[in-house]
Amino acid sequence: MDGCRGGSRPPGGDQPSLSIQFSPNAEPLSGGLLGRPKCEDALSGWFDRTDINHDGVIDHDEFLADARRQFDRMDIHHAGYVTALDLSEFRAPYEAAPTDEGVPPDAAGQRGGQAGGSGERRGPGGRSDSGRGPQQRGPSVDTRADPVMSADKTLSFKVTLQDFLNQAEENFRGLDHNHDGRITRETVTGSCKASEKK
Repeated sequence: MDGCRGGSRPPGGDQPSLSIQFSPNAEPLSGGLLGRPKCEDALSGWFDRTDINHDGVIDHDEFLADARRQFDRMDIHHAGYVTALDLSEFRAPYEAAPTDEGVPPDAAGQRGGQAGGSGERRGPGGRSDSGRGPQQRGPSVDTRADPVMSADKTLSFKVTLQDFLNQAEENFRGLDHNHDGRITRETVTGSCKASEKK
């Protein structure tokens, strides 16, 4: 289970945003007014909010209650389901702010009409004059599944509360390594180290 994963799309944009960290129940944990906390700090904050009785673990009921709360926040039109467009609207405040020229920060190297924006001259086949070979063009593309839309197992292009709770059940089982019905802080924040190795 990737705790601090990204993968949302900005409204009207074609490239996914790599800037938002998510909780195991798809709550945005970074971006906008939340800033850029370290993965461990972001997930620890989520853990503290989700551990309602403050016993140091998140049990099954607390985890599903958090999933229900998160679904209610994402269902911005109160339709009983969430679409990709709803998620774009919901996540907009957490997306990377455009630069003064209206270009997202990760694409800033693309401005000015120069190859890669580096000022470097390019030879045939995209090779730079420095002989280093082709340079990456465009922003990085995140190939991970969206933490909400991946619950749409019927490919109906919407996620119902039941779909989301089914996925939350899967996520809980994935985090409950010893199958005792409880998740520890170390298990949750351990996903940060796993995602850093990728």
